[in-house]
Order: sequence, then C-alpha cells, then structure tokens
Amino acid sequence: MAMAAQIADEIYEAAFIPEKWPSALTRIADAASSTGGALFVFTDGAPARGRAVPELQPLMKEFLANDNLRFSTAASRMSALQPASFVDVDSFLTPQEIAEDPARIRLRALGFGAHACAAIALPTGEVAMYVFQRALKDGGYGPEHFAVLDGLRPDLARASLVAARLGLEQARGTVDALAMMRLP
Repeated sequence: MAMAAQIADEIYEAAFIPEKWPSALTRIADAASSTGGALFVFTDGAPARGRAVPELQPLMKEFLANDNLRFSTAASRMSALQPASFVDVDSFLTPQEIAEDPARIRLRALGFGAHACAAIALPTGEVAMYVFQRALKDGGYGPEHFAVLDGLRPDLARASLVAARLGLEQARGTVDALAMMRLP
C-alpha cells in the first residue's frame, strides 16, 4: 500500500509539473508489470497532446504529428468508447484490426504487445486517455494488473482534472496578458 501512495504522490506532482509525467508513468507501468505507458489528452478542435515513458517519447512525438498514427483504429475505438476502468484494448478490436493498426505495428516493432486503456472525460471538455503496454514476450494483462491500474485510476482522474484546470488558467493568463498589451 505504501508503494501505491508514493505513486499517487508522483501522479499529483505531474499534474502540477508536466515534465514529471514520464517518471510517474514509468512508476505506474512498473507497478502493473507493464513495459510502457502514455497519457494522451484529446480536445475537440485542438491538436492532441501527450506524454509517455522515456522509451516511448520519440514515438509519442511522431504519433502526435502523424494523422495515420493518431487516428489509428485502436486510438479511435478507445476514444469513442471512453472506458471508465482499464480494459484490454484487444478485446475491442478484431484480429485483423490489431494486425493492420499503424500504431500497433510500430509498437510491435519495438517489442510492445497487449494494451490496457482507460479514458477519463473531464468537465473541461477534454478526454485524458491512459494507455499501458506489456512486452510481447510477457503476454496479456491479467486481473492482478487491472487491479493495480484501476486502484490508481481515481488519482489519475483527479490529477488529469487538476492539470486541465491549470492549463485553462495558464491560457486565460496568457489571453489576459495579451489583452493588456492590446494584442488580439
């Protein structure tokens, strides 16, 4: 239980200091016997944002810049479903969709297999999506892995809301500063 409290502390730190998300995601991934993890934030009409464990950060940058990856079948399906608890992504895809999904092809090439995902709809209109991956050699997620992830989900939801509100306040501050300088 002490480990969960330490991870929760890291999650809340990351809400206030976005540069800490890779470390927090790594701690969550380790606790859930995962190899990778990422946070995506989707807002209608705005570019997606995201953070990942350090090993996946280059792919995250590519994902955010490349429509073929960002609108992959897995990402689109999870965005539409917005699962409240962590779920096995493969349960919502056909074998053909898994084999042909561009993001999954890239992840398999890096040795990543099964995916667990939860999506959190925020009152700000954004959706925070957490995705964790296991190594191909480690197989799928079991109940014990989902228990760890779902145990941290309330903290992830609250931290996402804090981060979204801080982002909104920062944007408001920027707009106010520009208005004071009489700039549109």
